[in-house]
Amino acid sequence: MSVIKDLSLSPNYQVLPFRKSHMESINIPWFEAQYIENLAVDIIGMSLPQDKDNSIQSNDLSYTYIYKGEVLVCFGVNILWRAVGELWIMPSDSDDLIMLSVLSKISQIIDIIIEEYTLNRVQIQVRVANERTLCFINSLGFEKEGLMKQFGPEGGDYFMLSRTINREE
Repeated sequence: MSVIKDLSLSPNYQVLPFRKSHMESINIPWFEAQYIENLAVDIIGMSLPQDKDNSIQSNDLSYTYIYKGEVLVCFGVNILWRAVGELWIMPSDSDDLIMLSVLSKISQIIDIIIEEYTLNRVQIQVRVANERTLCFINSLGFEKEGLMKQFGPEGGDYFMLSRTINREE
């Protein structure tokens, strides 16, 4: 099932299935580059089997948001186990990232994934020093749960944030 098939976008915007080439063309902030450099394994499953066009076969819940040909953000949800997913996000250094339409569409995609996969929890870890991404994630309805000291591959402290869904109502 395609999460993005029902999204309405203006001509300047595109939401595409994530491809490794998108990550290679994104203008990321220095601290994100430091994070990637220190990873022991390839990020977001890039080492998993891929199609000839570099799309990841085993995770169809990863997307790239493009504005006027510029990659603004790559993101996705990996299902950890029944009812729990983990959001990953690699935002660009672009000022266009904070546009309300970007937040709205990403939030919409996350909402669709939550409903289609009946998730009760989606979590993400964000470096404490990464205030811009923390604000972005908070805008998506995620709340801080705790501090994870020396958690990152670069030795940085991270916050665990989550968005929980109460299905008992």
